[in-house]
Amino acid sequence: MGSKRSDTTGIKHDKELVRIAIVDDNEDIVELLGEVLQSADYSPDLFTNSKDAMLASTSMEYDIVITDLEMPEITGIELLTRVKEIFPLTQFIMITGYASVKSAADAMHRGAVSYLTKPLTSSQVIAHVEKALENRLLILENQRLIYELSTTNKELETKLRELNHLNDLLRKTQENLVKAERQAAVGEVVVSLNHSINNSISGIKAASRYIRNSANLTSECIEALEEIDEECSEIEAVMQRLKTLRSTPTAEYVDGIKMIDLEAEKVNV
Repeated sequence: MGSKRSDTTGIKHDKELVRIAIVDDNEDIVELLGEVLQSADYSPDLFTNSKDAMLASTSMEYDIVITDLEMPEITGIELLTRVKEIFPLTQFIMITGYASVKSAADAMHRGAVSYLTKPLTSSQVIAHVEKALENRLLILENQRLIYELSTTNKELETKLRELNHLNDLLRKTQENLVKAERQAAVGEVVVSLNHSINNSISGIKAASRYIRNSANLTSECIEALEEIDEECSEIEAVMQRLKTLRSTPTAEYVDGIKMIDLEAEKVNV
């Protein structure tokens, strides 16, 4: 079994599943790097031909590509540029001699995560690979969180639309109640409406609590949740007033809507 490792971000990875390509026209260096990574439980793909490496790394996404800067046919910079166009999250570690450190710095500007200078040491290679892998995992985790927050925002927008619809329904219901001929009939309507709306309110409140506890919310999300809670409280207040219409007629305002004095309505019928 491959060993698992946990970094400071709390992200774990299985080394058996990590895809690493080693590219260098020097066969000795490729073999050396392969042995170093195999000793650390990785299973790298080895390439001494840059054209073969280009075909492989643009056909399948590697987590990490370790490549020499200066190679015949295709350079490390060209390999990096082409692969990044297709798989932008592939992490590149460049191999360079002291004379080409400037070129390695240029490669980092183009998206390489780091570079190794010859001669190479085992500890140096492993450290750079771990750094590159953690960088990739952190990017993936950030993308996941952004997606979750985006989904949460859409859910909040949906709930707000539902609340607005309920408010419209409530206002229309109050207008219809004015036309009711008997207080008993109004009471039956209120009971039915109260049950229906309370069920919806309970579902919305449950969704709001779930969202609060299941994601790292932005300030916009928190404001939206607070607006949902306020809307729910206002609807509940209106429903409470409707329930007491039969015994306590009132002329007070709730949410900008004048409540109905049914006794007065009966006199005018």
